[in-house]
Order: sequence, then structure tokens, then C-alpha cells
Amino acid sequence: MKRTLFQSVLLVVLICSIPVRGQIPQTLSYQGVLTDANGVIVPDGKYTLTFKLFDADEGGKAIWSENQKIFIQNGLFNVALGSCQSSRHSFRQTILACDRSRRGF
Repeated sequence: MKRTLFQSVLLVVLICSIPVRGQIPQTLSYQGVLTDANGVIVPDGKYTLTFKLFDADEGGKAIWSENQKIFIQNGLFNVALGSCQSSRHSFRQTILACDRSRRGF
């Protein structure tokens, strides 16, 4: 009985100690409010928005971009960035490259 209990506990410990590897998401959810230049919420309707990632906080070059046609209601929108392939690099490749550069690879 003790041996069976010991083996069961040992098996559970071994299974739980296996490293779990997470995956980098293929898309990123983003939501916001669309306003005009005066800060007024735009009318409901379909809009084409361009999303970009840059290599610097200011004055950098775009390293990824994507156009999405979305429906705006009450100024609100919700998109999944990376769901369209309109850039020469995929969203996943761009995120991986940014992650490596921030770690100094």
C-alpha cells in the first residue's frame, strides 16, 4: 500500500514538474475609440484603418503595418492585429524580432 501511494505521488510530481512552454500569440487584440482631429467621435460606419509598429518611440521607421476594414459603432472598434497579412513580415515575425532586440540578441 505504501509503495503504491509513493509511486502515485512520485508520478504526479514528475508530471507536474515538466516545463510548460508558452507560445507567442499569432494575433493581438486591440480596441479603441476613433475620433476626428477635433476629438469628436466619428459617425457609425465602415472605415479602413492602418495600424503600424515602429522601431523607435519617435522618428522611427515602420517595421510592420496592416490595413483593416472595420465597422465603427459609437466610435468604438475592436480588431485582431496580425489577422491580415498586408506587410512583408508577419505579425509573429515582427513580435519575435522586437522581443529579441529588447533582450540584446
